[in-house]
Amino acid sequence: MDLFNNYLKAWELVCAGNPKGGRIEQMELSDRFRWLTACRSTIIQSSKTHSGLCNDPEKILEDIFNSHVL
Repeated sequence: MDLFNNYLKAWELVCAGNPKGGRIEQMELSDRFRWLTACRSTIIQSSKTHSGLCNDPEKILEDIFNSHVL
């Protein structure tokens, strides 16, 4: 569990642009985002990134709310 917590802490540092995040922290924000969301075999596998584009955002928000909150 400590190993997993270390990976999560590293992700947090990279996201924040903290100098303790190592070389990745030095990248531009957009490059850090791509690094964090890349599909690869690692300890932490994030879901695919969604573009956020849709035809009816109000309906999508309602669906998400109904499925994950209610």
